[in-house]
Amino acid sequence: MTRKGDYAYKDWIESQFAESGRQDIYCEGCPEGTAFVDLLVKDKLNDKYAVDFNEKNGLLLNVGRECGLATYDKDGYTSLMLRHSCARYKGVNKNNTSCSIKLDLNTGIVRFWRQFRREKLAYCDRDGNVIGVTDDVKIKPDFFEAVDSFCVKSSGEKLEYYVVYLKDTEVHADSYDDIYVDKYAIFFTAYCITAFLVLFEYYIKIRKEKMDSVKMIKCIQSGEVDNEQK
Repeated sequence: MTRKGDYAYKDWIESQFAESGRQDIYCEGCPEGTAFVDLLVKDKLNDKYAVDFNEKNGLLLNVGRECGLATYDKDGYTSLMLRHSCARYKGVNKNNTSCSIKLDLNTGIVRFWRQFRREKLAYCDRDGNVIGVTDDVKIKPDFFEAVDSFCVKSSGEKLEYYVVYLKDTEVHADSYDDIYVDKYAIFFTAYCITAFLVLFEYYIKIRKEKMDSVKMIKCIQSGEVDNEQK
């Protein structure tokens, strides 16, 4: 098992959860005709995950590279499933005006949301045409706790997300104590280090003043001796 001290904290988290990439999307109040949904992510410059068309996901969704979702490109937002290589479609559940979809992120959760900090949601019909888009939301990953998954939820045009931490999931309960780093312990450690540095600086200052005083006394005494000799 990797020791916590071997890496900086963010790299340690990535090493522990490189394979943890479940992305759940829950939707309510979907427009009529919605067959599935997809995340629209804002590409960064030189996005290493960008592709012209993800053939595997296109085959699973039964849509082609000419569909509306595949060609969608507004304000830098493009389809996660069809225009990127880092997500794999895992299935959809549809019920009247609600819809849920599951994705598997092969980058891991933390690394993915460090790459893509803004997202929208696209409602699509069975042919892959975009029939509605939500407002955007900014993702703010919490690196002080072990992240199990991000859950994205939409209601009409509103989009929000919440984080599922490893400590809250029963399936990982046995391994949680081994890999979870208490954020309060981190803050306490930082506080102790800061206090030590402040006290050390104060000690150096006092010691320097004392040495300067000793030197001054010696100089005065040396001057008095010279005067007596004269």
